[in-house]
This record gives sequence, structure tokens and C-alpha cells, in this order.
Amino acid sequence: MIASLFVGVPTLRLRGYYLTVATVAFAEAIRVVLHNFRFGKPREGAAGDTWQGPDGPVGFRHISYLNEHNIGTFEYMSIVWCVVLVVVVVFAILERSRLGRVLRIIEEDQIVAKSIGINVSFMKVGAFAFGGFLAGIGGGLYAHLMTFISGDDFKIYLSALVLAYVVIGGGQTMWGPLVGAVIFTLLPEVSRPVKEFRLELFGILMIAVMLFRPAGMISAANVRKWAVGRRLRALLDRSSPRVSSPMVREP
Repeated sequence: MIASLFVGVPTLRLRGYYLTVATVAFAEAIRVVLHNFRFGKPREGAAGDTWQGPDGPVGFRHISYLNEHNIGTFEYMSIVWCVVLVVVVVFAILERSRLGRVLRIIEEDQIVAKSIGINVSFMKVGAFAFGGFLAGIGGGLYAHLMTFISGDDFKIYLSALVLAYVVIGGGQTMWGPLVGAVIFTLLPEVSRPVKEFRLELFGILMIAVMLFRPAGMISAANVRKWAVGRRLRALLDRSSPRVSSPMVREP
């Protein structure tokens, strides 16, 4: 979250793909720095090779919290899914709150947002920091699962994949990135027969979505249509008289 503030404040004037390129460049710079940075000391009471701190391309090793506390696969999977559920609930509440409407106004037109008294800079940096906070939670869960973590785990490929979640699913609602994440999690398994052509398949899918569904598979307009449709059906069901058809008996 703190790192996101360092990139969020200087890039306040950037929007859209320009902001995406700036953040990807920042992440790559951090990765290269960690790849060439060594700092730490042997952990007390452990072997001399148990380095405490970033150790160049090796990164952080011997993250043994799960083993030390006898947390098995099922227990850790439950923890991860609980975190995912909490994040989804938070975003569902945020999307329907006043803060969510303020962020949507900033997304649509920053000039209008400023004209009605919204502190655009503060809100953008705050949203950026919150995104960094969630990324930190994901990185922490990943590091404990793998028992080590290094800068090489977060190359440009991963940044492009996360961006694909939003491009494919749609970034206007909370459901879009979730759908994109599910698709790009299952697609590598489904496309195993094509082997080295999987990346080309991903690229073709992204191009097709950008051509035919620029707002992603789930857009805000679609969600509004579904919501309006549900309300209309509910209204019609309440307003339509229920006529009971009596049984007709033959004489």
C-alpha cells in the first residue's frame, strides 16, 4: 500500500492505459531492484544459509509459518477463500455506497467531479492505495503457500495477465474482474493440448473482446439492464391480477 502511494501521487494526471503502462513500469523497476539487492543476516538458532531478508534473485526464503503452526492444505485453502469472500463483500458494499458513486463520477468525468466539490486527487490516491493493500494481501498469501518469494515471481507476464482479467471481464463493475479471473484461471488448463500456442490463444481472445465488447464481458450498462429487468418483472408480477381458472365440469 505504501509503495502504491509512491507511484500513485506522481501519476495523478494519467488515465486509462497510460496509467497502466506507468504502474507496470514501476513494478518492473522494483523487480529489477530486488533482483540485484542483498540484505539480511542468518536467522538466530538456524542454519547459516537461512537468510533473513531479500537475497538477490533468491528473494525471501524459509517462510515457514504454515509448517510451524501445522496449517494443512485444506485449512489454508479455507483461509484463502474466506479472504476472497470478505473482499467480494467489501466491494459489493462499496459499489452500492456513496463512496462508490463518488468514484464512478470521477471515472466518468473528473471536471464534473471537481465542480461539485469532490477532492479528486485524494480519492484517486486513496483508491490506488486500497488496491495496493489488496495486492499486498494476495502477495502475502502466495508467499506463505510457496514458502519463498522473489522478484522473479512478478514479471511483466503476470502484470499482463492481471490486466487481462479486467480487459476480458470488464472494469466497470466488481463482477467483471472476477469473471476475467475465472476465465484466465481455467483457460490454461483447458488449452493444455495446444501447448506453446496458449499465449497466442490468450492474445486472440483479448483482441476479440476489445473489438466486439470494448467494455468487457460484463459492463455497467448490462448490470443496469439486468437490474431494471428484474424490477420490471417484479412490478408486473405484483400488478397483474391473479385469475384462478375453475375446473370446468361437463354436464
